[in-house]
Amino acid sequence: DEERHHFPQHPSYPWTEETDDYTGIEIWNHMSEWVEGMNENNKLEHLIHPLKSINAPFEKTLKRWDTAASKRHVTAIGGVDAHAFKQNIIGLVELEIFAYKVLFKSIRTHVILDKPVSKKNNKTFEQDKAKILEALKKGRCFVANFYHGDGKGFRFFAEYKNETYSTGDSIKLNGGNVLLKVLTPKVCSIKLIHDNTKTQELNGMVATWDVKEPGIYRVECWIRDKGWIFSNHIRIVNE
Repeated sequence: DEERHHFPQHPSYPWTEETDDYTGIEIWNHMSEWVEGMNENNKLEHLIHPLKSINAPFEKTLKRWDTAASKRHVTAIGGVDAHAFKQNIIGLVELEIFAYKVLFKSIRTHVILDKPVSKKNNKTFEQDKAKILEALKKGRCFVANFYHGDGKGFRFFAEYKNETYSTGDSIKLNGGNVLLKVLTPKVCSIKLIHDNTKTQELNGMVATWDVKEPGIYRVECWIRDKGWIFSNHIRIVNE
């Protein structure tokens, strides 16, 4: 969904296919937002402080994702699109834009696993890789902008009839309410999104909601009007 107005030598490549037949989508890309938000007045600031200019995923992309996910499961991820390319400034100095050590402190995809991966035993690499890929496939992950705080510890899950459900799961509703729960590692504004519409908003580190309407639910966490964490969906369907 890029609409690039600068750097004509690096044109945008938006999605133009009519179909939405995909199983995953990158909802937040640092490079895309950085370039799209640049103008003649803030160009220098963007170059010097590449992390401060990132606000949130594009609304158009979130709507595209929610629309597709209303029909089937679609996993959302985020990325920095790091290239560490060099840019000449006023013909005097060459500045490295998007240095890895800087950009990796930006948008991250956190994967939730049942068991930790091994950090020392290379023999388990293939098994660990398979676990990560399977978690991504199921939507057991969330996107966070590390610039506003480490997202580690965030959880969005549901409880229904003595069962616990994670993002990516579907709950078959057969009477009663579903309890949605959110835990965050720091105080923030927690927004509950139901079928691409914000339904409720709470401030704090914990939020709970009783719901019974079918549809797809996800959570957004904001800090000082800046997007921080975006969860994947939990789906509720009538049995």
